Amino acid sequence: MPRKKNDLKTVPLQLSTNPIVVSYLDELVKTGLYGKNVHETAEQLIRNSIRQMIESEKLVEKK
Repeated sequence: MPRKKNDLKTVPLQLSTNPIVVSYLDELVKTGLYGKNVHETAEQLIRNSIRQMIESEKLVEKK
């Protein structure tokens, strides 16, 4: 099933990390649960972490 279009404007973000983190991202890509590539997977993990921080009240949700 195709994903629905993102209604929010996106902003490019450059991220540098080490080869170990990239290998973990590669493993997650292979599951197909977090995205089709390491970029989508990293974005999804960041989103999930932010959501958890909002739920635990470490961040205030922006509207």
